Amino acid sequence: MWLLRCQRMPNGSSGLHRRQRLLIDAWLASSEIEVLLYVQPGSDATTEAKRCEIEKRLNAIWEGKFEVTLCVREEPLVGGAFWQRYIRPALSFFSQPGYGSFSRPTQVDALNACLERQPDFVFVHRLLCTPPVSLTRKKLPLFLDMDDIEHVAFARSIPQPPVWASKRLEYLQVPALMYGERLAIRRCEGTFVCSEIDRKKLRQLSSTDKVIAVPNAVAMHTNGLALTSSLTLLL
Repeated sequence: MWLLRCQRMPNGSSGLHRRQRLLIDAWLASSEIEVLLYVQPGSDATTEAKRCEIEKRLNAIWEGKFEVTLCVREEPLVGGAFWQRYIRPALSFFSQPGYGSFSRPTQVDALNACLERQPDFVFVHRLLCTPPVSLTRKKLPLFLDMDDIEHVAFARSIPQPPVWASKRLEYLQVPALMYGERLAIRRCEGTFVCSEIDRKKLRQLSSTDKVIAVPNAVAMHTNGLALTSSLTLLL
């Protein structure tokens, strides 16, 4: 299988990476995993030394066998500040902050090269990595994990500090972001979300029943030892 993800490395402790570990552990038992990692631009971003370093870290953290391919993310587009910040992202999901870095021919070509190896399936980590999948013309068995509904999270962030006069214009980007979510979900064989609430929202948005709730989970100790015998509640 192929795993598509951005450069943020798993640290094993955050809720996001514990969730990803839950899914990857299920695949390691029966699949070899190759990783297409989209990295930040830099002079050594895609060198062989960097690739080996990242591969070694992934193998140590996830305790498996991973082969890594690197592709550099695109530099942010430049232009008029108002146009770039408010208007262009409202017109296209593929021009929105973050998502635009994955939407150029270089990133799509990297995915197409990986697909030439005919993976059993491709797992995409979060909506951020979906633009190459949505833009490729190749058919592929695809699964997506969305630990959050991004258009909801984005809309909630707009009224939060810091606040400036034109910040409300960011609401114009929400429909394009919803389109990006719908497009990605409909390309997938299955999309995993954290809760039944998210499942119902995304099924309605995408008009498909291929959205599946996979609750977050962590391993619990089974020794049964109680920390205290008293009935204590800490508020």
